Amino acid sequence: MHSGFKHELPQLKELPQLKELPQGAAAAEGAAAASLGTYTSALYARCDPLGKPILPPRNKSPETSHTAEKAVVKAVLCGTGNAYAPSIGLPVAKSAVAEYLNKSLPNKLTADEVFMTVGCKQAIELAVDILAKPKANVLLPRPGFPWDVVRSIYKNLEVRDYDFLHQKDYEIDFLSVRAAADENTFAIFIINPHNPNGNYYTEAHLKQLAELARELGIMVVSDEVYRWTVFGSNPFVPMGKFSSIVPVVTLGSISKGWNVPGWRTGWVALHDLGGVFKSTKILNAAKEYLEINSKPPTVIQAAIPDILEKTPKEFFDTRGSFLKDKVELGYSKLKDIPCLTSGPSLGTELNLSCLDIEDDEDFCEKLATEESLVLLPGTAFSLKNWARHSIDMETSTLEDAFERLKTFCERHSIIAMAESKEDQAKPFAALSLTTLSDQPYEDHYHQTKHVHSRTKLILCCGFIAALALLIAVTFIVLSLTVCHLRTPKLAVESISFVHPLDFVNGQVNTNQNATVSVMISLGNPNAASFRVRSAMVTHYHGELVVVGESIPGKVRARKTIKMNLTAKIVTTKLLQSVPGLVKDLNGNGVDLRSSVVVSGKVKIMKIFKKVVHLQTDCSMKMMMNNSSTITFQDMKCIKQHVHI
Repeated sequence: MHSGFKHELPQLKELPQLKELPQGAAAAEGAAAASLGTYTSALYARCDPLGKPILPPRNKSPETSHTAEKAVVKAVLCGTGNAYAPSIGLPVAKSAVAEYLNKSLPNKLTADEVFMTVGCKQAIELAVDILAKPKANVLLPRPGFPWDVVRSIYKNLEVRDYDFLHQKDYEIDFLSVRAAADENTFAIFIINPHNPNGNYYTEAHLKQLAELARELGIMVVSDEVYRWTVFGSNPFVPMGKFSSIVPVVTLGSISKGWNVPGWRTGWVALHDLGGVFKSTKILNAAKEYLEINSKPPTVIQAAIPDILEKTPKEFFDTRGSFLKDKVELGYSKLKDIPCLTSGPSLGTELNLSCLDIEDDEDFCEKLATEESLVLLPGTAFSLKNWARHSIDMETSTLEDAFERLKTFCERHSIIAMAESKEDQAKPFAALSLTTLSDQPYEDHYHQTKHVHSRTKLILCCGFIAALALLIAVTFIVLSLTVCHLRTPKLAVESISFVHPLDFVNGQVNTNQNATVSVMISLGNPNAASFRVRSAMVTHYHGELVVVGESIPGKVRARKTIKMNLTAKIVTTKLLQSVPGLVKDLNGNGVDLRSSVVVSGKVKIMKIFKKVVHLQTDCSMKMMMNNSSTITFQDMKCIKQHVHI
């Protein structure tokens, strides 16, 4: 145990059963009752579904990595996620998380120190439930966790806030930490990278935090769910790097990095260099907690090793560049909006002194009603009179959102309203009088001017109509000729063994799988390249016995290429499906069905695009010839199926 660590951490059964909320929690009870989901649903309900498009689009989310999608499909096809998982998580998932985190840690984790959870929210609740003691308090960032998360913490212990130094890129204010901590404080929670501040901490700052926590005798709980969404020159530094100084609990999830919050899979990692958690039986308490609570989906846990190890760096780089561009656009737009001040990357301070608005909740409610634009009030993050807006939209959509925000603020600006009242109060200008002799000349002048203006208007409208007709005809011609998108052609050329079945004493060796090579041809009749996202081959004999896939590729315009797909025959599954395999191979052969699926997209000028899923099904026999060699014979393939 660390020499400076003052708390004896309890087992789960020692957790306090509070009959009433701790001091300070009652004041927060009303605000805590509204979760982010409650705020969001209420605001979307105020939007007019028949008016402007509602922003942000509620049911639209960014694409995830194709690697993650294929990992889940593989887990489903292979059946590795069909059974119940252990309460603490699948061993392969725990090991994969430990290995991934260890890449940036000097003090390595073991799989036993990782627990799989239902997203990061359950990870937070787990950390609180197994670490809290009676009369204990915890330090939380302000702004920081949503109120629904804070409320779950309030149920077990007292919450105290610490602040940030805005002038120093929102670093933690260590003086506020010292002021809030006392002998009953057991931990400080941090969010790194921080939401909604939008910053992440330097290595030097995190080391200072570790040293301060050691001095105060408390541990550090680090929520690092946003670690994959950073951009800029400063690298992300995990808090676990300083577990040699202070005990650290890391919380993580794939929801934000891979854009899959609906997959509900996260983890808790206990960096136990000094043996604090083992000596206080925290590991056993975590197991007991998870035994009686919900578990993350087993099929997603089974896919975790491939998701963490095989997702290319380019996926995160592209995502980071996208977010960086949108943040810069947001800052530039906010400069021109009255009564708003750019704050953290996802937040805006409301200057209510120049708006006819009561508070941040009133601001967001009226904005949703009048402009069908949803911003979350800062109250949801314990930050009064701020608003949090989403930037995760395409540029044109984001520009529309900021234009609506500007229109709304101008409409509710007290200064603009006062000027409008002044204009309404001004007297009418005096009428100009003309002599009778001037009137015919004036009438002729105005008539002539009207005729000239009308002629110009007719010529201008005619030119615009002709130009629009020319563009429409050109577009139609292109769409029917060069830009007409045709379906690529998929054909199976041959199937052969790379590594045949291995026989020992006349029986199939179940310790060694066989490898099959499937040669396909892919023809692209279009004037643009066909980008192959994935290609997968499966073989069936009653049930799945072979599965394989290839890396993405590209077929150039009006070209045909050949691709070689490799797949493994799982000998144990083959023998389960064909008990008399050796006899059948020497007799009439083994009937197999094969399916090749290729998914991809062809796009011309970012206007004409087509996403297709090509599938060709074949039947064949697997037989042993006179030279005791196993081959595929009598292959017959039917016409490809196309799904658009």
